[in-house]
Amino acid sequence: MILGIFELIKWILIIGVPVIVIIGILGFCGVFGSVPNKTADAVNDQTVLLTDSDVKKSLSYMDKELASQYRKAIKGGQTEFRVGKGLVEQWNKQKSVDAVFSDINKDTKRLIKENKVWSDEFSNSMGSRSEAVALEKSGELMAAIEIYEECVQSGISSKKMNILNYAYDIDRLAILYRKTKQKEKEIDFLSDMIKKHPRYEEVHKWEERLSKLEK
Repeated sequence: MILGIFELIKWILIIGVPVIVIIGILGFCGVFGSVPNKTADAVNDQTVLLTDSDVKKSLSYMDKELASQYRKAIKGGQTEFRVGKGLVEQWNKQKSVDAVFSDINKDTKRLIKENKVWSDEFSNSMGSRSEAVALEKSGELMAAIEIYEECVQSGISSKKMNILNYAYDIDRLAILYRKTKQKEKEIDFLSDMIKKHPRYEEVHKWEERLSKLEK
């Protein structure tokens, strides 16, 4: 009985040891799957792979020493860099802020330019209007009408001025057409202004005037 047990143990040792060795070798060679490189994974999780082009775009957001190191590496031929995610996020935030300020700056310049165009057009219109008012006061109604007509046409053609900038000229024209007994012209003029400016807050006054003329 005891002899049988010893024989069994002997055969287990003879057969089992090689098997264990073989399994160990296969495992080392990767047959049963390689063991993950935890250190490499940890590095990859905490960094971002950037190209030399990406790094160049961020140089202005780095401190001088770090930027100098990257420039030297790029000059030396390095094309890829592992950069900490936190640092990349910081650069991206700075880029976003710069982009916002850049847009604000562009909008400001555009508004200044547009305002100058409006200011120039309105100043010219006011100059002409002053001339028309003077002519009207001196009794030169036909000459005043001609200038008021130019003011209205300039206002309608302008991309910057709105109805509020030349409504006065429209009102004076309607009155002067009446004074110079140009009823048909007044009717056509008011009808045209009502169609062009249906949302003007005082368009009802033109409509009332037109209604009286058409009776």
